Amino acid sequence: GGGRLLPWDVDYLGERLRQERYGLDTEALRAWFPLPHVLRIALDLYQRVFGLSFEPLPTRVADAFSPAEAEVAQAGDGGAEAEGEAVLTWHEDVLAFGVREADGAHVGHFLLDLHPRPGKYSHACAYPVVDGLLARGGGWAARPVAAMVANFPRCGGLRQPEVVTLFHELGHVMHALCARARTWAQSWFCVPLDFVEAPSQALEHFAWDPRFLRLLSRSPATGEPLDKETIGRLVASRNHLSALALLRQIGMTRFDQLLHADPAREPRLRAAGADFEHDDGGADGAGLSRMLEEELAATTGLPQLRADYLSGWLHPATAEYAGGYYGYLYSEVLSADIFATISAGGPTSLEQGGASDGLAAAAMRYRRLVLEPGASRPPAEMLRSFLCREPTMDAF
Repeated sequence: GGGRLLPWDVDYLGERLRQERYGLDTEALRAWFPLPHVLRIALDLYQRVFGLSFEPLPTRVADAFSPAEAEVAQAGDGGAEAEGEAVLTWHEDVLAFGVREADGAHVGHFLLDLHPRPGKYSHACAYPVVDGLLARGGGWAARPVAAMVANFPRCGGLRQPEVVTLFHELGHVMHALCARARTWAQSWFCVPLDFVEAPSQALEHFAWDPRFLRLLSRSPATGEPLDKETIGRLVASRNHLSALALLRQIGMTRFDQLLHADPAREPRLRAAGADFEHDDGGADGAGLSRMLEEELAATTGLPQLRADYLSGWLHPATAEYAGGYYGYLYSEVLSADIFATISAGGPTSLEQGGASDGLAAAAMRYRRLVLEPGASRPPAEMLRSFLCREPTMDAF
């Protein structure tokens, strides 16, 4: 571009800089993180630290729910009428896992839809299929059923950001399974927007812990884990261009606040939904795409692609996230404090059959004091109970 930095240069030059600074080829490293292996280790970790057990369940693709099947799903069995019967799913790719407490008590199950296909939602998310609700007399009125949707490659392994995404979305699933709510308004999905990401963001940190990176990695040739030196360089690269990523988050947050500060625009945003990127901005003559482009360019100091963000970043357009996108960054601060407290419990070794007493005890306290209450307690109250102090930014 005649010496001028263009939008498509940023990622390319950032990757070149990563290779120069840390000697890492992120494409080559993918082969060391095959999805089946990473998923097995992640599920094994969550079972051990949260006192749960997961069992693969048979599945059956249903083109449509019959009235009887729909009634079963609403009752909280998610389409499995009896123990051992196939769980109803929407595609043959979907995996199902039954969940029990350490003492064998049945909790519910979760579904994993991990690979891309035409017409599928193109990002990653987790959501409740059936909200778990406790009965007044004890036991479950409805057992929790949660689903995780992602678009991981079928072969070739995962990039480190994809490993982090896996841990994050499974963290939402754990929140759904561990919450103990008596009403829908107390369920995990009703946690305030500036806290709902924190419980799963806290668990992302396991994907960067050298102890677990050794377990998560496996040589495609020998099955051996990554060596200590390479793991060290990978962990050191975690903050590569992190200031730029932070500025982008701030820019999106500022745009979100600006977007929803205009009462006249709000009804149009609610009506337009996913087509809001085509909004012409109304009387001010500035389209929303250009507004975001300009805000991000001003915040980061780098050129931006207009279509890049608005085609795949629709949260601020929805009534659910209106003006609340700041919660992602706010939750990151809280999540770092949470994980620092969990990991301070002590080292763990899955190879020796379990988590250390200290880490497992800290994780179980986290489950009891943060995950189980759902939205029944204010986040600040839950955090103070778990941390035994006021939250701080120190770990962040």
